[in-house]
Amino acid sequence: MGFCLILIIIFLFSACVSTSNESNIIKSPSNVRAYQTPIKNINLGLLSTVIGHWQVQDWQLQKNGEWEEQAGAKWSFYAIHGGTAIRDEWESNINEAQTSPGFGSQLRIFNPWNKTWSAAWLSSRTRSLEFYTGTESNSELSFISQANQKGRLTKVVFSDIELNSFNWEMQWSSNLGETWTTVYKLQATRIEK
Repeated sequence: MGFCLILIIIFLFSACVSTSNESNIIKSPSNVRAYQTPIKNINLGLLSTVIGHWQVQDWQLQKNGEWEEQAGAKWSFYAIHGGTAIRDEWESNINEAQTSPGFGSQLRIFNPWNKTWSAAWLSSRTRSLEFYTGTESNSELSFISQANQKGRLTKVVFSDIELNSFNWEMQWSSNLGETWTTVYKLQATRIEK
């Protein structure tokens, strides 16, 4: 519980901190100003490549088993705290009244010694924090949530990470991770660094 509280404090602090050094300001695609700390020695594992702004095309699994194309989104990743963590911002291309999460923020902290991650996700739809732990291999990064109130686990997987593209999918498990069902997937294309 203590670690979760520290993660929440860091998450909230990161969302509020700004700097007066104008050279560190990055303009997001929606012209919202986001502040980034100076980066000296970035070591963020596989996610080092995704720092920047991305256009997303997404698909959601329907009850009939077919994939339905969604409205897309913008997704921005910022290195923070001197390159020791990432804050990412999700902004759906549809409004909050529709089915997809309109806005989301995530704080991801990397441990380079054992290639593990701790993360907290905040969605404008649920208005609650979800905590994830992550591991990476040579080519994939997986984050698994704590079980929700219904006992369901969520796993998100970054794969095919290239300089200007990556794939991502969300999977659910109702049997403590014995089997997983992919329910949402996306392809991201870089807009700018």
